[in-house]
Amino acid sequence: MRLLVFFDYVFYNIAYFYANHLNYNDIKVYAGAGILCLLQLSNGLFILFLIKPFDELTDIEKLFAFLIGYLIIFGLNLYRYKKIKPYEELEEDWKGENQKKRGMKMLMIICYVLLSILLLGVHRKFV
Repeated sequence: MRLLVFFDYVFYNIAYFYANHLNYNDIKVYAGAGILCLLQLSNGLFILFLIKPFDELTDIEKLFAFLIGYLIIFGLNLYRYKKIKPYEELEEDWKGENQKKRGMKMLMIICYVLLSILLLGVHRKFV
């Protein structure tokens, strides 16, 4: 699975969850883009912390890395999922998906989410 298609699938499942299980159909695109952005940002911050340890960053650099990084990635994700690849198109692509294949993809998503959280949380042990 290509990386961009993987992120599309993560976004689709988050948006699907918000629309169908939480009844937030009107904000599903924003929720999907926002949560996907947090996952992507955690990966970017992990790479940043490998290059320059967290303890060496000033408070302004930490704030800049998080806020500006979040706004940029959120803006790019929102543009992609509103203009380039809207939710409805993704839903059409994956509506009749095989349950076994869907289960494997969901396992990949769970592993990605856990890995994103764990890598950011234990970065100090690597540096």
